[in-house]
Amino acid sequence: KADKSDILKSAITYCKENFKKDITLEETAKALNVSKFYLSHIFSGKICISFRDYINTLRVEEAEKLLEETKLSVTEISQLCGFNTVRTFNRAFKKLKGRAPKNR
Repeated sequence: KADKSDILKSAITYCKENFKKDITLEETAKALNVSKFYLSHIFSGKICISFRDYINTLRVEEAEKLLEETKLSVTEISQLCGFNTVRTFNRAFKKLKGRAPKNR
């Protein structure tokens, strides 16, 4: 069986490749052939962040880049980065960046 750091590396790679989709802990665990409980435990234990917060971090980082580099609307960017609603996007962005998302 793969050790925790191998599983974590695989999970991070999988997340980075799929965060723009509607990605779940269950789906990621299935792709890595581990239980969702084990994967959740690895995330919180090894990088001290929940799976959902990690995905939102990837999404917000991407969104911030798009806000700076494109003329796309906040709504378009939130959808491109994998958020289901602008409200969820705004909440995640504010939590991570301490401010509301806006175009430069």
